[in-house]
Amino acid sequence: MGDFLQSIDLFADMSGEEIDRVLEHAGARTVNYEKNQVIFREGEQPRYIFVLLAGRLLMSKHLPSGRRNVICEIHEREIFGILVDPFQGDTYWYDAIALADCRVLCIPWDFLFDRRRMAAEEHLKFLRNMFRVQSDINVYQMKKLNILAGATLEARIGRLILQRMDGEGKMDFQMNREELADYLGVTRPSLSRSLMQMQHRGLIRVERSRVQVCNLNELEKICIR
Repeated sequence: MGDFLQSIDLFADMSGEEIDRVLEHAGARTVNYEKNQVIFREGEQPRYIFVLLAGRLLMSKHLPSGRRNVICEIHEREIFGILVDPFQGDTYWYDAIALADCRVLCIPWDFLFDRRRMAAEEHLKFLRNMFRVQSDINVYQMKKLNILAGATLEARIGRLILQRMDGEGKMDFQMNREELADYLGVTRPSLSRSLMQMQHRGLIRVERSRVQVCNLNELEKICIR
């Protein structure tokens, strides 16, 4: 499995043999989940560092009202479930649910601070990669905070587009409309209405699962109001 995992950030700059040794000493295992199956729930104690090998996951939190707040989607080769401190009694504050059939690599948290392995070169590389991945996730969360800080729904949509559009001003939706609405903290009808209003004003053009920016200058203006 080591050779397959070399392209994953958690195992950057590690040989296939080093990765295999890390997984063996850690007691890592691979688990298959069916669509809609829960990987972990809010309130559970963290036991593993997770790597999504195949499939698609949704991180979400259910609010007292019954509404769902989407935190993010997890795609193949991404790491999840690590923004907790299992050694201080932290629990998960959100759910992880399979959006499709998934295969997940589970690495026990205890392995990180196994003193018998601390001096091993592959263990040090793994720790360094772990810190790097956590830093990347923190950046992602800062970007989401920037989006949600928009004063209006149009400002939130605009900030999302500006963050994710390519050099040609195009952005592909990586979620369906319902999931995107949850991500932005609004209802699906409100999201659809705002998208249509922005299109009518000539700011964007909505093309199924893609948005094309039509007036970048005006789009930026609504984002800073």
